[in-house]
Amino acid sequence: MRGELHWAEIVHDDGAVKRRPVLEVSAVDLRTPLVVPATTVVRDLPSEVPLKAFGLRGVLNTLSTGPIRRENLTETIGLVDDDLLDQVCRALAWTTGCR
Repeated sequence: MRGELHWAEIVHDDGAVKRRPVLEVSAVDLRTPLVVPATTVVRDLPSEVPLKAFGLRGVLNTLSTGPIRRENLTETIGLVDDDLLDQVCRALAWTTGCR
């Protein structure tokens, strides 16, 4: 569901699987929703949104937005507030060039 923060198992190109928080941003219920992953690597870019919810640290990085299989969303962390979701939408607009 849009605005839900999940723990996800991310499979990298080298086959390594990492568990990290992701924010679901799809406006409709999809089998492969669009998510924005969190990272602890902070570059202070307009594509990043600080993540301080639920005791997590780091940023949501919209440059890494993409689809993920719903079965890779292993656990729901919680629902983010509207302010954080609005910040992510602004960062996505910067990332995509959409207004």
